[in-house]
Amino acid sequence: CALEEGIRPASNLKEAFARFLEEITDGIRYIREHKIVRNAMFKLALLFSAMVALCILFISFAKTYLFDDPQVAAQKFAYIIAFSGIGMAFGAFWVGHSFHHTRRGLMVFGGFLSVGLCLVLLSLTGMIPKHDYAFQLPHFASGFINLDEVRFTMRMLYTYALALIMGVGGAFIAIPLQALLQELIPEDKRGKVFGVQFTILSTSSTLPVLIAGLAVEQVGVHTMFLLIGIPVLLFGI
Repeated sequence: CALEEGIRPASNLKEAFARFLEEITDGIRYIREHKIVRNAMFKLALLFSAMVALCILFISFAKTYLFDDPQVAAQKFAYIIAFSGIGMAFGAFWVGHSFHHTRRGLMVFGGFLSVGLCLVLLSLTGMIPKHDYAFQLPHFASGFINLDEVRFTMRMLYTYALALIMGVGGAFIAIPLQALLQELIPEDKRGKVFGVQFTILSTSSTLPVLIAGLAVEQVGVHTMFLLIGIPVLLFGI
């Protein structure tokens, strides 16, 4: 009995792995046979790879252009990502509210154009004057909260505005393409195909992170923005 109990889990594990491989193979076969689905997934993988690489580049970008103190830059580079996230949330709401009758291809084109153009413009941040401004919030002080004046530079405003637009552009790419996949893929195939999609997106994010981390030290962050932005811009066109 003990021997049978030891064999059964191994057999179950082997069967589960075989089923997993079969579903992945079936999903890959479906993607390969349907050009529109394949192209949509390729565009999503390109967007996801670019966004993941940018998360790494923004650390060096903040140290180079926005903050004189490297420790402050290492903490506050996340503001750029936060503005991009706000832009994506706004873009998702905007797409759902106002673009029901707009061609999806046109939205995706506009999204890639926005992301690529913003990346190219971010490479020019060094040309923006580094004027310092202060914005005084309404004074409120208590035992728990103390709000002081907020200081920012022209470069920060420029960067945060572009990050916001880039987030909106990302939503204009991701949401129409994901909706298209939901409509085109039959219900009995969705689990298999989206499983492959998740694998593709996860894999496609690894290489750009490694390349971005190594290349930024060699060519500079502004060049990296051009190397990513120009292909994305041309791909959109």
